[in-house]
Amino acid sequence: IESLFGNIKNKANSVFKVKREDIAEKLAITWTILWNIYMILICVFLFILSVLIFRRSF
Repeated sequence: IESLFGNIKNKANSVFKVKREDIAEKLAITWTILWNIYMILICVFLFILSVLIFRRSF
């Protein structure tokens, strides 16, 4: 878990330069939450699209 958090924090730091570690930690958590929301929205969109497509074909 710590290595995963460290990797996320390093990726967030490479995008945005921050000076304090606590800000970098909050930024990494924020990016992780936003990424998960993005993935959930894509899955919901694809599910709705597939339901609409297969409902019309039957």
